[in-house]
Amino acid sequence: MEAQVQRADLGKLVSTFVGAGFPPTAIHDIGTANLDQADQTIPVMRGLSAIFAGCASGAVACADGEVVSMQTLCDNPAAAKEEFDLVVDETSSGLV
Repeated sequence: MEAQVQRADLGKLVSTFVGAGFPPTAIHDIGTANLDQADQTIPVMRGLSAIFAGCASGAVACADGEVVSMQTLCDNPAAAKEEFDLVVDETSSGLV
């Protein structure tokens, strides 16, 4: 499972999961949003070494490809395509 939360809410998220019996060692903070909207690179680090660096839209497109396929089957296919097209559009500002 993954969750995207504001930094200020991370402690509350962890407390909620731990309180429900989820092991705290299985909860990992894997990244922080880049505040510079012009820089859409996503580095994936192992220690101090970058093992991947690419544009956000490309990384999200890979991850969301399967999700979109399932949404197309379960939901409105046109809406699923529209959502995916916005994900890969680097000029889109995302949710406002």
